[in-house]
Amino acid sequence: MRLFIAASFSKEVIDNLLESRNELKKISTSLSLSNPNNYHLTLAFLGECEINDIERIKEIIDNCFDSKERIVINGYGFFNRESGKIVFREVNVSSNFVNQILNMKKSLLDNHLPCDNSNTFTPHITLSRNTCLKSGCKISELPYKEIEFIVDKITLFESVLDNIGPNTYCSLYSKILK
Repeated sequence: MRLFIAASFSKEVIDNLLESRNELKKISTSLSLSNPNNYHLTLAFLGECEINDIERIKEIIDNCFDSKERIVINGYGFFNRESGKIVFREVNVSSNFVNQILNMKKSLLDNHLPCDNSNTFTPHITLSRNTCLKSGCKISELPYKEIEFIVDKITLFESVLDNIGPNTYCSLYSKILK
């Protein structure tokens, strides 16, 4: 099972991200767009796990997160890859939320569960992969609307790979935040 822990978005946030995606398409010569149904804020990517790991992961989520968190989705950013840029919307989160995420990652590792072991967290929402821009265009010049969002649940997802179409994300567990 290929697992990750993430925060999902409301329809309002997804609509805003679709506007961003449309702006990105205007300045790109080629790109592979993320499926809007799959938009999420990844908190930890676990990768391949066993079914018997799920209970421990649920306990860790329950122990590391408690209250709702306000996030702000603002500008754009990208990661350079050989096949093109991974373009994303930047997300500002509180230092408290970052600490909860880093504590979760530490707990996952302490429990011998797979997880990125870096002490950094780059909050972002991927819009596209393999993105090549038109000559003279810059991602930093794309228009955007800043949007506030309350993270009110943390979800453990399974990513089901599909050779024909996009990945499907199945919710395995959600912790409702108070």
